[in-house]
Amino acid sequence: MVRAAIALLLLIVVSSAALAEARFALLIGNQYYDPSVGVLKNPHNDVALVGEALAKQGFEVLPPVKDGKRSAILGAVRDLVRHLNSGGSGAIGFIYYSGHGAAEKDTNINYLIPVDAKEPGTTAFWDESVKLDDVLRLLDGARSAAKFVVFDACRNELQLPTKDTSKGLVPVAEQQGMFIAYASAPGRTASDRGEKSGPYASALAAELAKPGLDHLNLFQNVKEAVLASSGGAQQPWESNGLGRRVYLTGQPKSQEPAPISSEADRAWAWIKDTIDQSVLVNFIKQFGDTPSGALARARLEELKKQQVAAVPPAASEPVRRPTGEQLVSPPSTKPPVSQLPPPSSLEGENTLPPVRPGEAARLFSNTCSHCHKGSQDLANGRNASAVAQFLQQHYTASAKEANVLAAYLVSERTARPEVNLHPQPGSVNQCDGIKTTVGAQVRCLKPKDTFKDCDTCPEMVVVPAGEFVMGSNDSDAHENEKPVHKVTVVKPFAVGAFEVTVSEYLACSAAKVCRPPEWNEPGNKFNVSTGSDVHYKKLGSALSEARHPIVGISRDDAKAYVAWITKRTRKPYRLLSEAEWEYAARGGSSAKYAWGDEIGKNRANCDGCGSQWDNKQTAPVGSFQANGFGLYDMHGNVWEWVADCEAKYTVEPSDGTTAPEIINCSRVVRGGAWSNYPGYQRAAVRSGSGSTTRNNYVGFRVARTLEP
Repeated sequence: MVRAAIALLLLIVVSSAALAEARFALLIGNQYYDPSVGVLKNPHNDVALVGEALAKQGFEVLPPVKDGKRSAILGAVRDLVRHLNSGGSGAIGFIYYSGHGAAEKDTNINYLIPVDAKEPGTTAFWDESVKLDDVLRLLDGARSAAKFVVFDACRNELQLPTKDTSKGLVPVAEQQGMFIAYASAPGRTASDRGEKSGPYASALAAELAKPGLDHLNLFQNVKEAVLASSGGAQQPWESNGLGRRVYLTGQPKSQEPAPISSEADRAWAWIKDTIDQSVLVNFIKQFGDTPSGALARARLEELKKQQVAAVPPAASEPVRRPTGEQLVSPPSTKPPVSQLPPPSSLEGENTLPPVRPGEAARLFSNTCSHCHKGSQDLANGRNASAVAQFLQQHYTASAKEANVLAAYLVSERTARPEVNLHPQPGSVNQCDGIKTTVGAQVRCLKPKDTFKDCDTCPEMVVVPAGEFVMGSNDSDAHENEKPVHKVTVVKPFAVGAFEVTVSEYLACSAAKVCRPPEWNEPGNKFNVSTGSDVHYKKLGSALSEARHPIVGISRDDAKAYVAWITKRTRKPYRLLSEAEWEYAARGGSSAKYAWGDEIGKNRANCDGCGSQWDNKQTAPVGSFQANGFGLYDMHGNVWEWVADCEAKYTVEPSDGTTAPEIINCSRVVRGGAWSNYPGYQRAAVRSGSGSTTRNNYVGFRVARTLEP
């Protein structure tokens, strides 16, 4: 068997000073294709072998995708990007794909072939496949990342007409921040022979087990091994867009710092670059009778001489600058702000690590999982005693070490108050966006920024304030869409990027707060396992798959979920008002749909939208392109409960807030569903139902008020 292999490894560049970084891996193995396409032998073995090797190198291996459809592949890549963005600067990601791949001859476009693709060579076959360019564009969403792509794609068994394909894969242009590796040269095929794995996967896993290799040496070794095992017939290909060497298997031993034996030496290694004389005086007080104390005295004398030499001249007339020129403060000469690694647990202890030459101390974890009194004092305060106490409690630091390091950290914080010791995307320093608490961190958010208040919380997108015309006077408009009227959304707010998913809602149900969905409720006739009614059974596996929207829940159930997530996060979650929903759905457009006045093809899931799920079942959330605000599936898939009663627009407020409450009113649903024709997917369409109604085509999404 022959294979065209590409390596899709996605990495975020690590700074040379970094010791520990977040590492995430995604493995995709497509094996059991339709016979008309060609069943493969080793992809499942390949992803298991490579995944095990990555796990041993400290990668968090995300749930692998085996025999994935197009939506599953793209959804998994999006999930990886979210992990990378949450991992902070220096995170490393890795995608490995093993399965069929091909390049369409007329367009020179490379494709990953999902397992449900059929009728090779047809237009439908290519439409159902995943463009490699689409994967790369998604990965580019992890802006601080260096991406390596290892694409290991079989070709011998792929039953494609040669007129429709190029033999082998087409080379891609160098991508900044990415390393892309094919397991064979462009235009050539690669072997899939092997009892336990293909030759490329075997060579890659072997090199990942060797310590101290940078990525260039690692992939050169893989190339040489594959060439040797194939007798020169298969030569891997790479494109390096990384600006520096990345060590996937750890730094070479020769670069490790020499161990520091005494507590004085350890403390000196942390603070030796300080320019704060009081820190040095404190060090001499603690360790003055040691060799490091002598170094501290010499450093102190040096700083005093520099201080004398730098006596400012007498005041003179201020320099006059041209109108409009800004007076800019000179750059700080302070060394990098000190940093510490996160404690292993709130009660556990870590050893204060040694410091490499010229390296600042490492920072506490920038996630909220360790945000408690000690680290908050570091992040926001100037209390050296509290910091020293924290260091002694959570690290194996002596009282003297803790005293010296705490003084240094607080000195840095006092001298450079603009420095946030818990850096997060969207710094609050000089915030020109929306200052908002996310999790336990204060962030500066701007429109289209995304965030999550907890690992299992819905992903939220910031929607800007603005104006729009609500309703429709089009010829196909319903009477309840009139009269059209201007609405002003006064403040930015956050909206769920996706409809609430099965996994997100079932977490609330498992917590005994939310009622089970109707299709899973014990004793209910609609229970798909025990009930007699087939209402939900027609959705098949989509009903319970984690990334599909939840259905079978009422408006009251949606409210219960919102109350649960609010209590859990202590953040103001809610349902959207009807005006907010239409504003968000339009995404800045005044057309019938966010993309224009025609439904088009494969832009949404409905009865006549041209998608693979039309009038069959729900689609996984995020299967279609986002609108102008960065929101997915606002048109189609499932109707969405909103906060309002169904009322005439003549009594609707003009500021985007909820309409007046009416006792026992019909509740509004918006957006259309998988089972409705395209006209019901328009942004202006309104429908309603009782607050206790449940069915297989209504779900919901959440909103969150943004506040510090």
